[in-house]
Amino acid sequence: MAKSPINKEKEKNQCIICRANKDGLPVKTDTVITTVRWFAKNVFKVKNMHRLVVCKDCYLEYKKARKRYIKRRNTYIILGALFAATLIIASSKSATGILYAVGAGALVIIGLYALSLLSYVPGLEKGS
Repeated sequence: MAKSPINKEKEKNQCIICRANKDGLPVKTDTVITTVRWFAKNVFKVKNMHRLVVCKDCYLEYKKARKRYIKRRNTYIILGALFAATLIIASSKSATGILYAVGAGALVIIGLYALSLLSYVPGLEKGS
């Protein structure tokens, strides 16, 4: 469903780095952004949502921040997987111990991934 030109004019662009109302490369609307927007709309009653972009002036800073986020996310997931493997190996004496270790390891991996979202920087839409 295409948006009408009237709605398009009302929608403002906002750079995710400098927070200024500028034109730029559009940010991909992924699960994290969709969840934040849902909370803003339904819980905090925010009415006007901006279209998220990265302006030309902030593009280099964006690239550095995105690279830092991806590196941090991957590091946290690897650390969680190593911790989970250590738990499984340490508790390999019984079947129930292994099950508990797998469950605890999964929680650790999920928790560390959630921790990486504190420095979240969304990707850009393809083709932009």
